[in-house]
Amino acid sequence: MDRAAVDVNILSTNELPVLKRSLANVLAQTYPAVRATVIDNASTDGTSEWLRRTYPDVRVIRNEKNLYYCASHNRAYREGTGEYVLPLNADVFLAPDFIAKLVEALEIDPQAGQAQGKLYQARSVDDPGEAPEFIDTVGILVTRARRNFDRGQEEPEIGQYDFSEEIFGADGSAPLYRRAMLEEIAPDDNVFDPDFLIYREVVDLSWRAQAAGWRALYVPAATGFHVRGFSPRTRTQMKPLFRRLSYRNRWATLIRNMTLRELLPHLGFLLSFELLMLGHVLLRERQLLRCWPEMAVRLPRWRRDRRAILLRRRTTARQLRGFFV
Repeated sequence: MDRAAVDVNILSTNELPVLKRSLANVLAQTYPAVRATVIDNASTDGTSEWLRRTYPDVRVIRNEKNLYYCASHNRAYREGTGEYVLPLNADVFLAPDFIAKLVEALEIDPQAGQAQGKLYQARSVDDPGEAPEFIDTVGILVTRARRNFDRGQEEPEIGQYDFSEEIFGADGSAPLYRRAMLEEIAPDDNVFDPDFLIYREVVDLSWRAQAAGWRALYVPAATGFHVRGFSPRTRTQMKPLFRRLSYRNRWATLIRNMTLRELLPHLGFLLSFELLMLGHVLLRERQLLRCWPEMAVRLPRWRRDRRAILLRRRTTARQLRGFFV
C-alpha cells in the first residue's frame, strides 16, 4: 500500500552550516514517502549553489528577498501536494524515525491535525547533544493571560514528558500538519498569515485549528535537536523589528481568535498582564509604541479574518479554556 506523502519544507536564511546536517537527516528518514524542499530565503552564503552541486534532485525554492517564515512556508505549501506538511527550521536535526512516529500517531487519530515531537536543546551543529540534557520544546503552552511559551523549554530532561498527550499546538520549528486540516482552516492557501512575518504564527494557526475541532498530539517517541536562536531568556538580544512583531502579533492572534465567552473566566489574568506589559513598554521599550498605529491600520482586516474564523468554529468556549493554564 502506498504511504501518505510528507512534504518537508526546510527554511534556510544564511544557515548553510546547519542546513547541511538538517537536510541530510531529512533524507535519512526511515519513512519511505518524504519529499524534501529547501526554501533558500535570499541567502548570500552559497546555499543554492551548494544544493545544486550536492543534492541536484532536491527541489529548491529561491526567494530573491527575505520573505521570513510565514510567506516562505505559504509558498512551499502551495507548491506541494503531500497529505502531510512539515515546515522545518534549518537548525533542527531530526532522529531517523521522527517523521514515521508522527505520521503513525496522526494516522491512528483522523481528527488530529498536527503533531509535535520531543525536541532537545542542541548546543551547536557540531555538538547536537546525543546525550540529551535539556528540553527545547514539547509543544505550545498558553496561559490564562493568553501568553504563549514552549512547554518544557530549558528544563532538565528527567523523563517528565515521556507520555503522549493532547496539547494546544505544535511549535513552529518542526510541526507535522495534516493537509486536510490546513485546507479547512486556511482556505485562501495562506497557512500562516503573511502579515505576521515571523513570531506567534503557529499560535494563531493552532488556535484556529483547535476552534475548528482539530486535535494536536504530542508524541515523545519522535525526537530531535534544535539550535534555538532566541527564547524568553534572551529576548533582549532580539532585533527591535522582531520584538515589535512579537508584540504586534500577540494582539493580532487575540483579536482574530479570542471570544468574550471564552475569555470571561480568565479576564483578570489577561488584564493584569496587559497592565504590567504596558508599564514595561512605557518604561523600557518605548519603541513598541510604534506598533499601535500599525495595529489600528490592520484592525479592520483582523476583524474580517475573525468573522471567517468564527464561522468555522466547532469547539465550545469551555473546551478551548481547558487548554489555557
